[in-house]
Amino acid sequence: MTIYHKCKSREAARATDISRLRGKTSALIHYVWRADLRALARASMETAINSYHEDLLRYVQRDEHHEEVAATLVRNVLTDNPNLMTGEMAALMEEADAGDGVVEHVIVSVQQGDDLLGNFEEAVEILVEALGVGNCPVIGAVHADTDHMHFHLVIIRVDVDTGEVVDLPQYDQIRGQQALAVMEHRFGWKREENSRWEVVEGRLVLDGTADHGPADNPREWPDRYFPPAGLSAQGRRQEKTSGYVSAERRIRDIVPGLIANNSDRASFLAELAKEGIELVKAHRGAAYVVHMEDERGRHRREQVKASVIRGWGAKALERRYGPIGAGDGPAIQSKKTRPKGGNPEWPRYTLAKSQYRERLNAMSQNVRAALPGVVSAREALSAARSACVFPTFEEWQSGARPPDIGAALFAHCGARVLERGSSGSRSHAVPVPDKIFIASGAGGKVIYTGRGTIGGPRIVDFGDKVVLTGRTRDEEIRKALQLLSIRGAHVVSGSGFSRREMARAQKIGNDLDIVVFPQREIFQIPAVHVETQEPPARGPAKDGKAVVTQHGVQTALEQQFNHDLNRC
Repeated sequence: MTIYHKCKSREAARATDISRLRGKTSALIHYVWRADLRALARASMETAINSYHEDLLRYVQRDEHHEEVAATLVRNVLTDNPNLMTGEMAALMEEADAGDGVVEHVIVSVQQGDDLLGNFEEAVEILVEALGVGNCPVIGAVHADTDHMHFHLVIIRVDVDTGEVVDLPQYDQIRGQQALAVMEHRFGWKREENSRWEVVEGRLVLDGTADHGPADNPREWPDRYFPPAGLSAQGRRQEKTSGYVSAERRIRDIVPGLIANNSDRASFLAELAKEGIELVKAHRGAAYVVHMEDERGRHRREQVKASVIRGWGAKALERRYGPIGAGDGPAIQSKKTRPKGGNPEWPRYTLAKSQYRERLNAMSQNVRAALPGVVSAREALSAARSACVFPTFEEWQSGARPPDIGAALFAHCGARVLERGSSGSRSHAVPVPDKIFIASGAGGKVIYTGRGTIGGPRIVDFGDKVVLTGRTRDEEIRKALQLLSIRGAHVVSGSGFSRREMARAQKIGNDLDIVVFPQREIFQIPAVHVETQEPPARGPAKDGKAVVTQHGVQTALEQQFNHDLNRC
């Protein structure tokens, strides 16, 4: 009977320190490829994964035991030099932000007399396809140091095309035993009489009765042993922020059926074209380009890697349909974008929620940096964020709207926020002390406090935003507006100000040639622009000061409103 064994690292399997990963991977590669015991000994001292390497070292040193490498292979690896392999695997894991858990070490042992060397490559092919890691780096070698010849595999569970971590089947140990049954049947290896898995007439059978699908296609074995991959993080993010079905989901839903039903190239490409999809040559293989049209008739294209469909990457598609060329196939007609869940209001709701969350995060970040780092301040900010709950879809449809962010931050944290309108470039805070305020800079912000005062109001300048905390007087408001005016701000919005405080701010802003308005006014501007006779934006000077007309205020608000709509 063949034996399948998966070696496990007992220490923190999700540790992501790259030097630790290099040490573990390097030791395994050198041991598997060269039977290098010195690499194991060095790794047991250097990588803090002591039990894993010490147990392996203890095993290979037993009874003056000597390792002998009889054959080697690599899959999806660019080199056959162990030192270069280590660097390549470390870079791949670092790019994927992977942990120790993606480094798999498995051993398959056969009975005396079974031909492992002659079937090594095909045996590895069967095993990695069964485990769902066929597009991951694999480094293997046959060791002939015992009475039972066996092979070791080091598998890095990162897809070389997508750069994403690949999950093993839920019951990967069972999947390994199923793969062994296929090997035994195909290569004529000995199997135990009462072994649970076997191949009968091309079918994988459990306990002699339960049919689990064709033996040559692990993708059709039960899903609970081989769960289908879900949407990628990028696909989930796209659906969450846009409210429309992502291009990746369309590919996952449509293309597998087209592949199953169309064996020739012409019909496959024609069916793709009907769905608004074309198959193109990509930088590292193949990709599907999804053509879409929104409710306003605007066209856009989105590219999805072919490998999102397990088992049907570029190589598999070329084997089935021939070479893939750019712009190959019939003309493509764009398909209407489909709202997630089928409700046409969902994208509007998603966009509104996304914009609200974006603003909440930005304002909370500024207020957090402006508040003193004490427990009460953190608790106040947490309470403010908890108060800013966006309505459910049903509530939103009924007319409910989320709380005003500025009002919530002021109510819980005593913070007010002034921010300049769009200028096309980001401003940076620089200290500008004066006779009233002293300045201290730290962490990209400048903090102003009154001279000779302790624990009084503070002005915290972030460049494009200024946060005021504590009891705000005219001096603090004037200083905050002056800081924004220095950077060319002519329109400033305020959040968290009472009606009386806003009137004071507008009066001070008028002296500084700045329009100040409550942030909530942005959302009260009608979406349809009304044509009016345009008077001069600024009236004649009075007492040497420019006066902003009502039309100038409205134009500034419209510009800010349009900017906010297009910012997401």
